[in-house]
Amino acid sequence: MVVEILHPGRATPPKTEIKEKIAKMYKTTSDLVIPFGFHSAIGGGKTIGFALNLRHLGLR
Repeated sequence: MVVEILHPGRATPPKTEIKEKIAKMYKTTSDLVIPFGFHSAIGGGKTIGFALNLRHLGLR
């Protein structure tokens, strides 16, 4: 899935925070979420990347 994070006035959130929020959205555990390929936009405030939810792929 494509993940777009808006964080005005803050630094880029760490991957652990991203994992926890995605896991909460999909009602799974954070160890089944794999975020990767994140890039911050010029000027900050927006980060775009990808994530896999292994539970929805049927891998666990």
